[in-house]
Amino acid sequence: MSKPNFWRLKRKAKDNAQSVDVKTPKISQKTISSFFRSKPEPTNLLGGQSEKEDSESSQSSSQPKRQKLQDESCALTLEKVPVKLSDSALSKLQSFSTSSKSYEDNETIQSNLRPAKNIPKTSSACNGGRTKPDDDSENEDDPDTVVSSNIKFDAFRSNSQGKRSSQNVVCQGKTGKVKYTPLEQQVMDLWKQHPGILLFIECGYKYRFFGNDAEIAAQELNIYAHMDHNFMTASIPVHRLHAHVARLVEKGHKVGIVKQSETAALKAMSDNKNAPFTRKLENLFTRATLIGEDVDSIDQQNLLLDGVLSAGHIFCLNETHQDAKTTNIIFVAINPSTGECTYEQFSDNSGREELHKRLQMINPAEILCPPAVSKDTERLLNHSQARIEKLPLEWFETTSALTRVTSYFAKGNYEAGALEGLTDLPSPVLACLAAIQQHLEEFGLHRAIRPDCLQALPSGKGFLHLDSSTIRNLQLFTNDCGSGEGSLFWALNHTKTKFGARLLHKWIAQPVCNREVLEDRQEKLTELLQTDHEILTQLKGILSNLPDIEKGLTTILHNKCNPIQYYTILEALCTMRSDLLSLSTFVEQENNCPLLFQLIKETVALLDDVQAYRDNINVTAAKEGNKTKLLKDFSAFPNVLKFMSDIKDTTGALDDLRPEIASKLSLFSVQYTSVSGQEYLIEVKNTNAKCVPANWRKISSTKQVGRYRPPAVDKLFGELQCLREMLKTECNQAWIGLLQEFSQQYFRHKQAVNKVATMDVLLSLAHVAQQEGYCRPKIVEGDNCKIIIKKGRHPVIPLLLASAGQFVPNDTQLDSAGECCMVLSGPNMGGKSCYIRQVALIALLAHIGSYVPAEYAEISLLDSIFTRMGARDELFHGRSTLMVELEETAAILQKVSRNSLVLLDELGRGTGSCDGSAIACATLRHIAIEINCLSLFVTHYPSVMDTANELDKKAANYHMSFVLHNQDETEFLTFLYEVTKGAADRSYGINVARLANLDRNLLQRAATIAADLEKQARQRRDLRHSFSAMWNEHQH
Repeated sequence: MSKPNFWRLKRKAKDNAQSVDVKTPKISQKTISSFFRSKPEPTNLLGGQSEKEDSESSQSSSQPKRQKLQDESCALTLEKVPVKLSDSALSKLQSFSTSSKSYEDNETIQSNLRPAKNIPKTSSACNGGRTKPDDDSENEDDPDTVVSSNIKFDAFRSNSQGKRSSQNVVCQGKTGKVKYTPLEQQVMDLWKQHPGILLFIECGYKYRFFGNDAEIAAQELNIYAHMDHNFMTASIPVHRLHAHVARLVEKGHKVGIVKQSETAALKAMSDNKNAPFTRKLENLFTRATLIGEDVDSIDQQNLLLDGVLSAGHIFCLNETHQDAKTTNIIFVAINPSTGECTYEQFSDNSGREELHKRLQMINPAEILCPPAVSKDTERLLNHSQARIEKLPLEWFETTSALTRVTSYFAKGNYEAGALEGLTDLPSPVLACLAAIQQHLEEFGLHRAIRPDCLQALPSGKGFLHLDSSTIRNLQLFTNDCGSGEGSLFWALNHTKTKFGARLLHKWIAQPVCNREVLEDRQEKLTELLQTDHEILTQLKGILSNLPDIEKGLTTILHNKCNPIQYYTILEALCTMRSDLLSLSTFVEQENNCPLLFQLIKETVALLDDVQAYRDNINVTAAKEGNKTKLLKDFSAFPNVLKFMSDIKDTTGALDDLRPEIASKLSLFSVQYTSVSGQEYLIEVKNTNAKCVPANWRKISSTKQVGRYRPPAVDKLFGELQCLREMLKTECNQAWIGLLQEFSQQYFRHKQAVNKVATMDVLLSLAHVAQQEGYCRPKIVEGDNCKIIIKKGRHPVIPLLLASAGQFVPNDTQLDSAGECCMVLSGPNMGGKSCYIRQVALIALLAHIGSYVPAEYAEISLLDSIFTRMGARDELFHGRSTLMVELEETAAILQKVSRNSLVLLDELGRGTGSCDGSAIACATLRHIAIEINCLSLFVTHYPSVMDTANELDKKAANYHMSFVLHNQDETEFLTFLYEVTKGAADRSYGINVARLANLDRNLLQRAATIAADLEKQARQRRDLRHSFSAMWNEHQH
């Protein structure tokens, strides 16, 4: 049925209006064009635009987006005019309405049909220029979608700004139901099958978004969205898929990639060649599962392997309540990109300090939990940077957890001992493991969980305990501004590989309390320091050229890599093996590096099977991504060889047709021509066109020649295309089989990578140990805990200074059998906090097996380091500065032991001096006498210093030395930054106020008040001492 003519409708409406004495203002062509966003051609005004026209008008930067309406009133009224409109025309008229009309009583569809809002009108670079219509949208406007409607145009009006008025366009069909195109119906089916997922839908050489997904994509990606038939739509080119997926995932969206599951050649040979392409969801991505070739283009593979597009940990937790104050928390954490999998079960208080520590240590990208968790846990999770997803409660069922986990692992080829170890896991841990398995299976990453890689989080016995406050206060990984510069990890990290840097991070986050392990690391460091410089240079050169092999192996395990990534990993492994083998010969001849030689020898032995896989790869095909020519030997895949043979026979048959074709054209011989992707064409000059048989199909032509395809060639070429597509499908299956075969040695290759990472970390620590003033600490065991440091220095601050020689070294001597507590006082900005951090960091370095910045260090094995430093509140928890300070102190006192190191910086300063000093004095007495642990106590309270004097032989007063100058009745300080025996008599805070440029008159007034207050305090203190002396004399 032909589409209606708008001018005829206008004339008829005008006649009707005149018959009832209704004045109808004229409508200019400019007004009509502006409403329908098309060229001013009357034959297409109600028929809607094609996708190509819409793309050209919306994306061309040279054409205006929409013409503004002037002061023309358009009160056109058409009553009782039966008009048959296409669905496209109806949808465009409905798009002018500002009402949110529902098209279908389905919640999922309604959410994707809501009107567009705040959609950017500027096209991005990836959407600029002309866009070719996709394969499905060209023929989807079929006659069956045309409905009869009574149309009323209710006062199309415009204001001075060119915006539409709030009056609606009534557009209601007789059937009362909108007809959807085949592609739209397919999209709606996908929405029903995959709710809550932002879908990239492959259409030709583009990925398209529809409905609400298009609105989100337009806002997040800054691309253009427009109305097409019944839905808003936007699109991106195929080659930019990885970039846009990464951007949407980073913003917290769950993204799905829907691909065409059949090709044009196979579709043309099938029975449903008039139906849309079959499509299905191929991949899902979140922030923690950003793994696979769809998030990385072939020319960007190094970015993925180097960790620029990197997935993070998935943290699955559950909780049970022991009592009103204690909660039992269970978690399983896995990094799908590296295969690292840990679990732990622990008790936590209402502050969730322990859970906070684990989250800070693991830094997950995604957190999974049951639908309902406690308020304290939910409050902590909501303030994390991770994406949170709540899983169904039945996934955490403990009764069937063991059955689900073992049934899953039974499918793999694992050793019996590995599966037997699962029975030793607590049932809540198994429940979390089963939940995270089911979650990863949705993403195709379930192979990441392997029973031989499942380990308990090393935070118990054998490891130095560091809570979240200690990690933050000691600035182990970030400074106070959140940057990595100035942290301990920044100072130690001289690794050459990404997996080496991750291992160093793990060593710092999980220090060891095992003397044998620490001394083994120290022996290897000492050996590296004594090794010939040429050997170390060669080893660093080998490591510096390696991609992130650890992540690459896991990507292969998930069957998510493309050929070039697979080849890159194989090439890296083979090159590393050959280079290490050559280096091992040189090291063996030196005969002074037995530990290094052993590491290299073990690594080479674990990679002896890689060369065979590498030799079977066609490098050119791998770089092109051509899986049909990827392997030099396809003998392991007989189906591939069969299709190759059939293709060869078909091409032979095509070649056999050439003599017959030449005779029909009266030529001696002919050759097939390929033009613009069209193969097996017969090129005939236009002067000889009369010789071409009538049944030959003309493909293309120029001014000089015409290109034809005879019926026999056309038939064989169709068969050839079908065989090629079937070969591609079979080669894809062979590719998956190849990856699975290679992944059977995953654990073996992972061990080799871990050994290389260990060498990388040891080389990094050796580089640090070569600096001036570093020594090998002596690790001691025994009943008494001690820290003895001579001329110790901060491991980070000298690196930040213009000259490292400016840093003043200091001694430390703490012994639980004697003086176990240092009470440190002195002027503000004198270096007190820096000094106590320095002691803690030196102790921490000793527990990772590193050399320490000191002339001499003797350090006992500690079980924990606790810190209470700084002043901060937690408004989101409803806790003041003092409350945070005292809760942290209470948590320390509950967990501290005789073998702990405690740092308390100005405890009690968040309240009045009486209460604050009382709390500080009581705490000092408790940790020095009752607990008898090593501690450093910074204070400005004189009463705390007096308490230290009373704790004879257990605590002693020290201060940061300085020189006092008087100039024009003003005091000036010169900081010496040296720890000196004895207490400081004043804090000299006014000196800091002067450095902060406070007003001079204000400073003079403050100095007068301070002098009066200090005089009164001194008199009270002298009176108290006199009374104490008299009382003691009376007692004797």
